[in-house]
Amino acid sequence: MTLDTFNLLSYERQVSLVFASATFLATRWQNQEAVNLYYLAGQQKGVFVELFYDTQAKAIVRLRAFTSGRLLAEYAAFIQLSDMS
Repeated sequence: MTLDTFNLLSYERQVSLVFASATFLATRWQNQEAVNLYYLAGQQKGVFVELFYDTQAKAIVRLRAFTSGRLLAEYAAFIQLSDMS
């Protein structure tokens, strides 16, 4: 999966694809939203996808797809290496 290919999909198909095929990596919190990070593997380079879940509305309200490692820094405080054993 490439970022361009993912972005061509409808919003509904993007969300379905994340739940069906992506690997969950981490959660961070932003105001009242839980932001769940997933990874969709690709032949050369995969795609990271964030699903923004509004805890009051109990619904996914948007998503953001990217390939840049720069955005992963937002998750550093939420990753516990002890969880990986």
